[in-house]
Amino acid sequence: MSEHEASVRLRKYGPNTLPEQGVAPLWLIVLRQFVNPLIYILVIAAVVSVLIGEAKDAAFIAAVLASTR
Repeated sequence: MSEHEASVRLRKYGPNTLPEQGVAPLWLIVLRQFVNPLIYILVIAAVVSVLIGEAKDAAFIAAVLASTR
């Protein structure tokens, strides 16, 4: 490829580099943890445990949810 063709393509398409990935904010990282059907099941189980008076079970499920990565 000639220098002229390379400079034309550089102006048209830009440099041959990958886009930089930014660091996601903490709130988005936490929110992404709860986008999973199994997490929904655990949340429902915790709510049901509270409703039937099993606070220890609900606390355990909440602890599991808090520790998910």
